[in-house]
Amino acid sequence: MEEFVYLRPVFKSILAASILVMLIVSTQKKELINEFSLWFISILCIDVSAITLFMIGFIVDEYNLAGDPQSFCMFIAIGCISGLNFIIYYRRQ
Repeated sequence: MEEFVYLRPVFKSILAASILVMLIVSTQKKELINEFSLWFISILCIDVSAITLFMIGFIVDEYNLAGDPQSFCMFIAIGCISGLNFIIYYRRQ
């Protein structure tokens, strides 16, 4: 059975954005990202990836394809990195 992998680049770009935010938060000398922007970026990344994962389920069901386990793992990684961003930010304050 074929896997639906056409939305993997969305997850990869969101994961890259989350990692970039983590690098900025962990290495910032002066405050480049404040608390509001960190909350906004993290919640936006989690929401967009959750909606994309949910829509993959509908698309896979309609076309009788197999789901993409790598996309689910990337969704879990996005959630973990976003949580880690908050821990890093609040520990540095």
